[in-house]
Amino acid sequence: INRNDPKEELSVGLDRGNRSQAYLCGRLFAVLEKLQQEASNNSLNRTIKDAYFASASSKPALVFPKLVRLAQNHLNKVKYPVFYNKLMGEIIDGLNGEFPETLFLKEQGKFIVGYYQQYQSFFEKSEKTEETEEK
Repeated sequence: INRNDPKEELSVGLDRGNRSQAYLCGRLFAVLEKLQQEASNNSLNRTIKDAYFASASSKPALVFPKLVRLAQNHLNKVKYPVFYNKLMGEIIDGLNGEFPETLFLKEQGKFIVGYYQQYQSFFEKSEKTEETEEK
């Protein structure tokens, strides 16, 4: 992806400064999935990733309004709803007021990178917390 678009380089870890619409949609999808998992105490057989990943990465404008609306129900069931609300707001704020209509193949790659980098960041924070508690 970096080779084809020299203006925008994707980093190895989560890039909170990346304002690519596709990257932000991927990050948002990861947050919504993590919220869903936490609200169900990780007891789901099928998450939004199983049902919506392909369509969210190609037609975000059709999928994300529904997913964000469903997430409101999950917020009532988690321990720290403010954390998720703040993170969703931060990401949505960078979307220029609307979800992109279509993401082409190159942009879908950015979506996937954003998704996995955001999702991985949830585990890095818990690992740092565990290290601190052990000391």
